[in-house]
Amino acid sequence: MPKLIDLTGQRFGRLVVISYYGPDKRGKARWNCRCDCGRTTVTYGQALMRGTTSCGCERIEKMVSRSTTHGAAKTRLYQIWNDIKSRTGNPNNKRYNRYGGRGIELCKEWENFETFQQWALENGYREDLTIDRIDNNKGYSPKNCRWTTKAQQNRNKGDNIILEYNGQRKILADWAKEKGLTYACLKNRIKRGWTTEQAIETPPQNKNCPLLPEKK
Repeated sequence: MPKLIDLTGQRFGRLVVISYYGPDKRGKARWNCRCDCGRTTVTYGQALMRGTTSCGCERIEKMVSRSTTHGAAKTRLYQIWNDIKSRTGNPNNKRYNRYGGRGIELCKEWENFETFQQWALENGYREDLTIDRIDNNKGYSPKNCRWTTKAQQNRNKGDNIILEYNGQRKILADWAKEKGLTYACLKNRIKRGWTTEQAIETPPQNKNCPLLPEKK
């Protein structure tokens, strides 16, 4: 194993090495570093020597700058932000009644797009993700929002039907998938008055799972 070169106290761009963190499983040296932005991070010595200069904040700043400089209004992230502003603050928006009309607001901090953009990039935004409110009765804010896939967001909808069966609570779509039923079939069985047990336990009669006679 090559002799360890002490990097303590040395600066690499925005990073200052604080102390030795220890080797990884392959014996590669890692160092505790403090970034000029105030964060601490563990970085490989080889990475520092090869040009790593920040905890990641520099990359994010460049992305924000590039987006702003080249017309943020044309980006998907800007459209997401603009849509949120409209449905929470514009009574003429066709979805206003479901959002602003029932008290769902955009927090003061996010009224500035650059601030919203900074949060998005620091919290996992990707082009294939959508913004999701953790609590559907609260507004858009850093504490109540996350980036999720469309499928994950659908699971968090306030109008999801929750069924309890054999001591377990799951959304209707999950029970349908688990029991080999279509979503429409199981939903309609419940709407027709069947108990949860009857609706879930009755096997499909064919691939289309025709509706059972309405319960008398």
